[in-house]
Amino acid sequence: MSCLRHTALTVAGLLALGCARERSAPALSVEKPKKAATQATALVFDGHTRGWDSGQRYTYRVALSTHVSFDGKSTNFDFDLAGNVDIVPTSVSPELVALYLAFTDANVVNRVGSTGGDLDRWQNELRRTGAFVSLNGGRANALDIPPGLSEMTMSTYRQLGAALQFTRAEGGAQSYTAEEYDSTGRYLAEYQRAPDGSTWLKRKRSYLSLLGAHALPDGAGLDLTPQIFASSGEVRLSAAGRPEHVKLSDEFGMKGATSPLRSRVSLELTASGTRPQPATDFAPLLAQTRRIAASEPLSAGTPKQVLDDARIGKLDFETIVAALEQGERARSAQPEASADPTTLRNPGPTSETEVQAQSQRFLALAAIFRKDPRAIPKAVAKIRAKSPATGDLLDTLSSAGTLEAQQALVDLLGTKGIDKNFKARLVFSLARAQKPTRQASQALEAVLRDDPFNAGALYGLGTHCRLYRDAGQTAQAREIGELLRARMPAARTAGERPTLLRAIANSGYDGALPEVTRELADKSEEVRVAALRALQSMRDPRVDGLLTHYLLDDASDKARLSAIEAIALRDPTPQTISALTQAATHDSEPHVRYRSVELLIRWLPQRPEVRPVLEQIAQKDDEPKVRERAHAVL
Repeated sequence: MSCLRHTALTVAGLLALGCARERSAPALSVEKPKKAATQATALVFDGHTRGWDSGQRYTYRVALSTHVSFDGKSTNFDFDLAGNVDIVPTSVSPELVALYLAFTDANVVNRVGSTGGDLDRWQNELRRTGAFVSLNGGRANALDIPPGLSEMTMSTYRQLGAALQFTRAEGGAQSYTAEEYDSTGRYLAEYQRAPDGSTWLKRKRSYLSLLGAHALPDGAGLDLTPQIFASSGEVRLSAAGRPEHVKLSDEFGMKGATSPLRSRVSLELTASGTRPQPATDFAPLLAQTRRIAASEPLSAGTPKQVLDDARIGKLDFETIVAALEQGERARSAQPEASADPTTLRNPGPTSETEVQAQSQRFLALAAIFRKDPRAIPKAVAKIRAKSPATGDLLDTLSSAGTLEAQQALVDLLGTKGIDKNFKARLVFSLARAQKPTRQASQALEAVLRDDPFNAGALYGLGTHCRLYRDAGQTAQAREIGELLRARMPAARTAGERPTLLRAIANSGYDGALPEVTRELADKSEEVRVAALRALQSMRDPRVDGLLTHYLLDDASDKARLSAIEAIALRDPTPQTISALTQAATHDSEPHVRYRSVELLIRWLPQRPEVRPVLEQIAQKDDEPKVRERAHAVL
């Protein structure tokens, strides 16, 4: 039972890794408008959390069953949890309710062997600890946990909070869909009112993202979204709107592993009583907790290990590399195949089966590099020997995300006399590092000594700068940001200035705002387009004003579209909503209006005030495809 330290709840797809990465919006055009958005984006949701009263203690009976297998045959985890939990509202407002959850008793039954130490610890922690759950607009919003809890305990409280959420649609809708979070990820929930009026049928239609997918190694384009095989449930509400009985059952699995991961989880909460709660000061207890948003990870390390074990399965370094080399040789032998000197790879696999096999090998090899660093020198030896799989080996070293793998790329880049195309490929690999080391950044800086405007090195340094900033490493971020900023006066040619501005766009470095602002007034459309995108990740409060000014006043359609693309990567504000509204209703170019409408649609769930604008556009815009796009969500 030692593997239970990975937490059965986490592995259950619960895989409570962290924040789900939002899917980037696809580029849309007037010529090929997207299909109508889901019903979830077309509705306005009630912002209230109903049915919880201060001064009350609510008791629920809990029954949780979890069954997990990694290979589709043997059962790895199979256990039940039964107990009673008291729920005390500690803070109540119309929108936001904070609840303190504490088990009064908890009993765990293990169905695949004797109860191990991890399950004993889980059971004991549930009996003696508690946690705070926040609901905002009826949806799970955050979890506040005391220090030192196991991931199984944290996941249990997060799962209970997710079960208590109920998203309401305004206008008396009898069926609708809404986005919510649970202990696995962000999903689309389907609600349908039952004939009795107080019960709602609820099921998960699909997962939209996996919690913590951003923290996982690059999956070479592989979709890590959990796949739902079956989902059903019901929620009965009290007269005041509080969930009194919740019964949920889900079966789902994980893609992207050489060994299939499949999980069945059922949870039932039944209200068993309400009694007055004596006045209690929860502030000292709350002050000792750590807050985790519904979209944030509990922990990143353990689930990576679990996924890596599943990805590797029975594969090893030699087997994977032999298969990669064989595939590259076969593609090279095809008459139509020609090597791409930039990527050091031939055209990739074409059949769906081959694509899946290639992706599994890629993920397994990156996992091997993480689990056994001794495989990294083997990969370097293959690369130096010009293996046909060199491109794949570089990709997996970059995606492994370890210091050893990153250093191997740094050492390869520092080799004297290496081929120009190979050097470019190494620069690309280092630029993709999600947790760059100072050595990796310095290696890219060294490239600029011989080639001051090398696009790969500049873009990579820009990305490193933003990653350092977001990780709180402000000194490293400032150093690279100033390096990019200092190159602006030397950028003179038509290609150098946009290249450097794109690097600054990657960096999000506020210190370069004065230089970027000057470029916004340039006569060159290409320079202005790049300068507007350079603003997209900056946190300076003046940025929204610059973007909205050029969205409304620049004569270039491409520049105005660039301003929209930059605004789309920022949080909506009254200033950007106003400018986007004006562009959507008055811009002379249909494509600009269409893209403005697209962004207003994306903001609609959190900014319902844009609905009247979309209604107006759906009725009055001169361009049929713009009208159709607005009408699709109304």
